Amino acid sequence: GKHAEAQAQFERFISLAPGSPFAAQAAYGVAASLEAGGKAAEAQTKYDEVAKRYSTDSVADDAKLALAGIFTAQNKPEQAHKILDELMQATRGGAASQAAFMKRNELEQKFPHLRTNTPPIRPAMPSFPTNILSTATSAVKQASAAGTNLLKAVSNAVVQPKAP
Repeated sequence: GKHAEAQAQFERFISLAPGSPFAAQAAYGVAASLEAGGKAAEAQTKYDEVAKRYSTDSVADDAKLALAGIFTAQNKPEQAHKILDELMQATRGGAASQAAFMKRNELEQKFPHLRTNTPPIRPAMPSFPTNILSTATSAVKQASAAGTNLLKAVSNAVVQPKAP
């Protein structure tokens, strides 16, 4: 659907509130909107920017996971594998680390040459259901819709001053 509209709203939010604690998520929203709109090359650039600019925010891990997905889709498994390995080693851990572990295993099944002689380091996390990515994707879509409504409300409040 309305990927370009969502992208525009996220960009507008960033321009209106660049110091907001939600700026990282809005920047990720720009990249996700580009990817959903079929603009993988532009999305790749934006995800990379998010990962670097917001490196201490958990959204950086989400951006790296998305980058790994783009590289996999572009038949660049070595690049995807490298990113997934880095995510698994991240001290932050969390859902992204667990998702990286699962995606890396899937990648190694498709491309056995990526396997190393060392056993994989499983993140110190409780087991997650195998459908975590689809659940996360659904949550992102819902959050994106909610974010769009929030952005419209913020935009209206900023653009339309109160009557005297």
